[in-house]
Amino acid sequence: MSTDEPKGETGIRLYERNCSNCHGMDGRLGNSGAKDLTASKMTDEQIIEILEEGKNAMPPMAMLMENPSDMDSIVVFVKSLRK
Repeated sequence: MSTDEPKGETGIRLYERNCSNCHGMDGRLGNSGAKDLTASKMTDEQIIEILEEGKNAMPPMAMLMENPSDMDSIVVFVKSLRK
Protein backbone atom coordinates (compact mmCIF):
# COMPACT_ATOMS: atom_id res chain seq x y z
CA MET A 1 0.00 0.00 0.00
CA SER A 2 1.24 3.44 -0.84
CA THR A 3 1.65 5.76 2.10
CA ASP A 4 0.70 8.63 -0.23
CA GLU A 5 -2.79 7.23 -0.74
CA PRO A 6 -5.66 9.25 0.74
CA LYS A 7 -7.09 7.75 3.92
CA GLY A 8 -10.61 7.60 2.45
CA GLU A 9 -9.57 5.29 -0.36
CA THR A 10 -7.55 3.05 1.93
CA GLY A 11 -10.49 2.88 4.36
CA ILE A 12 -12.89 1.90 1.58
CA ARG A 13 -10.59 -0.88 0.36
CA LEU A 14 -9.92 -2.20 3.87
CA TYR A 15 -13.62 -2.08 4.75
CA GLU A 16 -14.64 -3.80 1.51
CA ARG A 17 -12.11 -6.59 2.03
CA ASN A 18 -12.63 -7.14 5.78
CA CYS A 19 -16.02 -5.77 6.87
CA SER A 20 -18.50 -5.67 4.01
CA ASN A 21 -19.39 -9.38 4.12
CA CYS A 22 -21.20 -8.83 7.41
CA HIS A 23 -21.88 -5.08 7.49
CA GLY A 24 -22.49 -4.56 3.75
CA MET A 25 -20.93 -1.80 1.69
CA ASP A 26 -23.55 0.65 2.98
CA GLY A 27 -23.11 -0.47 6.61
CA ARG A 28 -26.66 -1.87 6.93
CA LEU A 29 -26.39 -5.56 5.95
CA GLY A 30 -26.44 -7.18 9.41
CA ASN A 31 -25.12 -10.66 8.57
CA SER A 32 -24.09 -12.74 11.59
CA GLY A 33 -25.56 -10.14 13.95
CA ALA A 34 -23.46 -7.27 12.57
CA LYS A 35 -24.67 -3.88 13.76
CA ASP A 36 -26.08 -1.21 11.44
CA LEU A 37 -23.10 1.13 11.14
CA THR A 38 -25.26 3.94 9.77
CA ALA A 39 -26.88 4.25 13.20
CA SER A 40 -23.61 4.09 15.15
CA LYS A 41 -22.83 6.80 17.68
CA MET A 42 -19.51 5.27 18.76
CA THR A 43 -16.44 7.42 19.27
CA ASP A 44 -13.18 6.80 17.44
CA GLU A 45 -11.82 5.12 20.57
CA GLN A 46 -14.82 2.78 20.81
CA ILE A 47 -14.52 1.80 17.15
CA ILE A 48 -10.80 1.11 17.56
CA GLU A 49 -11.47 -1.00 20.67
CA ILE A 50 -13.92 -3.19 18.75
CA LEU A 51 -11.52 -3.49 15.82
CA GLU A 52 -8.71 -4.50 18.19
CA GLU A 53 -10.68 -6.87 20.43
CA GLY A 54 -13.65 -7.96 18.34
CA LYS A 55 -17.19 -8.18 19.68
CA ASN A 56 -19.75 -10.99 19.69
CA ALA A 57 -19.33 -12.85 16.36
CA MET A 58 -16.85 -10.27 15.01
CA PRO A 59 -13.23 -11.37 15.40
CA PRO A 60 -10.43 -8.90 16.14
CA MET A 61 -9.49 -7.10 12.94
CA ALA A 62 -6.36 -5.19 14.00
CA MET A 63 -4.12 -8.05 12.85
CA LEU A 64 -5.36 -7.46 9.29
CA MET A 65 -4.06 -3.90 9.21
CA GLU A 66 -0.80 -3.50 7.31
CA ASN A 67 0.30 -0.28 9.03
CA PRO A 68 -0.87 1.97 11.90
CA SER A 69 -2.64 4.45 9.61
CA ASP A 70 -4.93 1.66 8.36
CA MET A 71 -6.83 1.73 11.66
CA ASP A 72 -7.44 5.46 11.26
CA SER A 73 -8.57 4.90 7.67
CA ILE A 74 -11.16 2.31 8.72
CA VAL A 75 -12.46 4.61 11.48
CA VAL A 76 -12.85 7.48 8.99
CA PHE A 77 -14.72 5.25 6.53
CA VAL A 78 -16.99 3.67 9.16
CA LYS A 79 -17.94 7.11 10.44
CA SER A 80 -18.69 8.24 6.85
CA LEU A 81 -21.46 5.62 6.70
CA ARG A 82 -23.49 7.38 9.40
CA LYS A 83 -26.82 8.90 8.47
